[in-house]
Amino acid sequence: MSNLGRGSLIISLGLFWQQAAVFLLGVVIARSLGPEAFGVHSILKNLSLALLFLTPLGLDLALLKHVRLLGGRSQEFELVYALCRVVVVGLNLLAVAVTFLWIGPLLESQVFVFPAFSMLLVVTLIGGIFAADLQLSSAVHRATELHVRYAVITNYGQPALRLLLTIVAIALGLGLPGVAWAGVAALALNVLVLEGMGRFPMQRLRLDATALKDAWRRATTILREAVWMAFSLLLYGVMRFLDVLVVGNLVSVKAAGEYAALSSIAQVIQIYPTAMSQTLGAEIATMYAAGDVGAIRDVLRRYVRLAALVAGYLAAGVAVFGTQLDLLFGPEFQFTSTLSVLLAVGWFVSGVLSPLGYALSMTGRHRTETLILGGSVVVTVLLLIYLTTVFGAAGAALAVAVGFGITNFARCLAVREVLGGLPLQFANLLPLLVFLSIGYGVRAVASTIERSLPLLVLECCIFTVLCAGAAFLLFANSEQRTRLTTALTRRWRT
Repeated sequence: MSNLGRGSLIISLGLFWQQAAVFLLGVVIARSLGPEAFGVHSILKNLSLALLFLTPLGLDLALLKHVRLLGGRSQEFELVYALCRVVVVGLNLLAVAVTFLWIGPLLESQVFVFPAFSMLLVVTLIGGIFAADLQLSSAVHRATELHVRYAVITNYGQPALRLLLTIVAIALGLGLPGVAWAGVAALALNVLVLEGMGRFPMQRLRLDATALKDAWRRATTILREAVWMAFSLLLYGVMRFLDVLVVGNLVSVKAAGEYAALSSIAQVIQIYPTAMSQTLGAEIATMYAAGDVGAIRDVLRRYVRLAALVAGYLAAGVAVFGTQLDLLFGPEFQFTSTLSVLLAVGWFVSGVLSPLGYALSMTGRHRTETLILGGSVVVTVLLLIYLTTVFGAAGAALAVAVGFGITNFARCLAVREVLGGLPLQFANLLPLLVFLSIGYGVRAVASTIERSLPLLVLECCIFTVLCAGAAFLLFANSEQRTRLTTALTRRWRT
């Protein structure tokens, strides 16, 4: 297996484990504290995730572009990076103070009427300080080809630690405050471990007036560009996480908990696309600087084909089997087929097509990307309010799916102008359609047997085997079939 393939596999498994840990965390909270507490936890999580697109100030995306242009992890870059981190931490501390004094009490009294909601929000934002720093660290690791190390520590270690600390907190009777502080502790330890693995680079900086002045000039240049990227990330984050908040406000906290539970499963759809796109931004920036637009188009075409194949399997699984998640979360939870399908479609579109935004942000079209996302957010918010009022949680899922569709359609039009063609085809949808047919066939056969968790696991296993066979026969080319057959033969013989 190539280094790229091995790295993608490690990152994919890490993201899968991260999502599985989030899922297990949700099950523990839901069964231990009930649907209402789980709904509040989901609201806080989505608030923090939405803010996480803004709190790094866009530097997580800007640094991804500029690390290599500044010579990698040179002394010059490390000083610029340190200044960026100080700015991010300072502004996040200010946000925590404002939330403690004003925003938290206002939300608790007017929007999310739940005991101690303000305090829980402040604790969540304290964790956001460490999460924002990790976002910056992620960009640096990805641009310097240390993304596998980052993934092992962040995607494997942190979720396991958070799950363990949460179980301990609940066992000690600490409730939601204990759950919130467990998350903060896991994030803080993640930052500390990464710093230790890098031998605490900030301690080795040579500080003098001339170096600081030059570094600050470069940092402000990056920050000016990053502001646009921050707005782009925030706007896209709004479309990804506002739905739970709207459901919690317009329907009920319990409905928000059910919606978030199914949405947390649907988010596995983006795992492999996210893993594949870890170095995509830096690659596109480098290729564009070299004037090789054709190479960008080829890289994106390969990405879309593979992402649609894997995400299609996961989306079909969520759409078909998502209605049975009450077997895991408990009988108080209800999941409809309409909600399962709409969430699967929305996350499929987002997972496969959202990295096309790199073709804009990494080629100097970050303002175009921001304008596209701004217009899409306005439409999505209006649809969210109207459709959720009329159709409840299913309306929220529909609004988000339409929002993702509008965003990526506009992106495609802009990317076509940049690259002289689109890196996707209608055939990229065929895996999803085939896998959906397989899933509904398996479910139809299994519906003759009484529902149970073991049966659900068996259905998913059969579905996976059949999808793997269909992918091999229908979507793999002759070279890929030969390579896979040879590899399996060798493993069988050994």
